[in-house]
Amino acid sequence: MKKSICFLLFLYWGLLNLYSQNNPNRTYQVKYFITNSNNIVSDNTTLIVTSNRITIQKDGYAKYWECEYKGVKIDKRDQNVSFKYHYYLTNDNVKLIISDYKEVKHNGVFYYRIVFNGQTLLAL
Repeated sequence: MKKSICFLLFLYWGLLNLYSQNNPNRTYQVKYFITNSNNIVSDNTTLIVTSNRITIQKDGYAKYWECEYKGVKIDKRDQNVSFKYHYYLTNDNVKLIISDYKEVKHNGVFYYRIVFNGQTLLAL
């Protein structure tokens, strides 16, 4: 009985993890953005992404764009290294690319890399 419960919990955790990795609907807490001169600036913005809308919330203000989820793109650097990104395109031709996992380390913490219309954001 105990083994079957452990197996079911493990199976549930695996399916939940698989669903969350392939699910384009996510909420990110943007903690930093990188300026054109490569300075890292602290930020506190919420980015909500669904398959048809991108919403940015900061200080009680919200802005959104209707968008289209374009799927997953894989950037293969070499035989052993590849990066997986979710790609969105808005009706205003604003591009949003989000790393599938936390790949950028800053001050000992790993962050998702988000490229929003050419600007790099670091988010949890």
